[in-house]
Amino acid sequence: MKSNKFKQIYGLFFKRSVALWIFIFLLMGVLGIKVFHISLIDLIPAHCILYEKYGLYCTGCGGTRAAVALMNGHFVKSFIYHPAMIYSVLLLMLFVCSDIINNVFKTKKKKLQLSPGCFYIMVGIIIGQCLIKNILLIFFNYKII
Repeated sequence: MKSNKFKQIYGLFFKRSVALWIFIFLLMGVLGIKVFHISLIDLIPAHCILYEKYGLYCTGCGGTRAAVALMNGHFVKSFIYHPAMIYSVLLLMLFVCSDIINNVFKTKKKKLQLSPGCFYIMVGIIIGQCLIKNILLIFFNYKII
């Protein structure tokens, strides 16, 4: 009998929301990095073969720096390094908040789902930032990263 009551009381936290748990673990990771002063730049090698060999930025250049800047609260720097990082975090927050609202208040609204449009916007942001960075580098000799 206790197990049924336990499942009823804590069912929301243990079986409903995968997105909530992902958000909690990401938050714990960020807090752990801040509390223990872990430098991600030292842990993750941030060299780019395309940049080393040809002097051009690839589509992923700046991603690690953007993640580190975002975790340190530097939103503008994160956006400049790699705008897709901000877009990803905003999407994650939107889906997590929607999921929490639906689970806590048990609304009849349909849960948000990742649409192909979100994917196309992400691809556009990634390609656009790569083009802009390389144009600034080639024609104006301006290094963003």
